[in-house]
Amino acid sequence: MLGLRVCAKRGTRICRFATSRVPQGRHRARLRVDDAGETFTDFSGDLVDTPANWVEVQSGKLVVGTDVGVFISSGLTGGTYSCLGDLPAVPVVHLTRDPSNASRIVISTFGRGLYAYSFK
Repeated sequence: MLGLRVCAKRGTRICRFATSRVPQGRHRARLRVDDAGETFTDFSGDLVDTPANWVEVQSGKLVVGTDVGVFISSGLTGGTYSCLGDLPAVPVVHLTRDPSNASRIVISTFGRGLYAYSFK
């Protein structure tokens, strides 16, 4: 089974493409497309090998909601990822920017409710 999620942000489309079953020794690919699907760039970096459920762009970095929590990249090309704040390690089903505060995202989790994180 294949999955694809597209989040349009300022002319850039961030996509996640993953298989539900990954053969041993292979990793899930998270892909970014800027040209209507002509080429794809893998932005997985060192992100944990788990499904990425949602991606948002915040201040030139990728915020990725996964089955094990929320991670933030070192840049738009992926690279190094770190946990976002002190949020719990729970499945994230949706990330969205707070309409009343552009520096805050709202995180919807599976089984643990909603969280808000403010960027400084």
